[in-house]
Amino acid sequence: YWLGRHDEGRQLFDEVLQANPDNFDLQMGVANMLREVGAESECRQHAEQAYKSAADPQQKQSAATIRAIATDDLDEKIVWLDRADDSNGRVQALLSSARAQKAVQEGRDKEAVDLYEQSIAYYESLPESASSLNNGALEYFSLFAVTGDRSKFDRGLEMMERCVALDPTDSIVLYNTAVFAASGVVQAMVGDRI
Repeated sequence: YWLGRHDEGRQLFDEVLQANPDNFDLQMGVANMLREVGAESECRQHAEQAYKSAADPQQKQSAATIRAIATDDLDEKIVWLDRADDSNGRVQALLSSARAQKAVQEGRDKEAVDLYEQSIAYYESLPESASSLNNGALEYFSLFAVTGDRSKFDRGLEMMERCVALDPTDSIVLYNTAVFAASGVVQAMVGDRI
């Protein structure tokens, strides 16, 4: 996949899965690899297959989490996150965030603010990592977009800076930091004039 030989990659995945049709870990491994290379629709198919074939509730919850992450459709995301492990702080954060985004789409800003704050609280309760900082920062930026409260934006930037310090080679983190830092500069320059 990384070399652009998608057909060959699909064939290799299919051969492995056909030889081990009931192997949950293998099905999930393929789903995760496909997600990493950007093959989201194929990832969803494998995650759904893993969900259907899993007998263990924890395996079903794990497959539901991957299935939820592999979609941009908020309704789908909420359905699959509802099937995931609700005792997991990361799942709770993702679900609160998805519900907040849905509330924003439907003009329910007050509810969205509460849900974004819940999501942020979940991320802040997790052990500090590049992932929890990046995701928490994105929630602060979303909260800023709803409220216009500049302190929320500043808190997001602070978290992104800590995130970069923890993992300065992560391209997603670097991209997010650059985009929001540039946005912060523009806001500082023209914000009072708007």
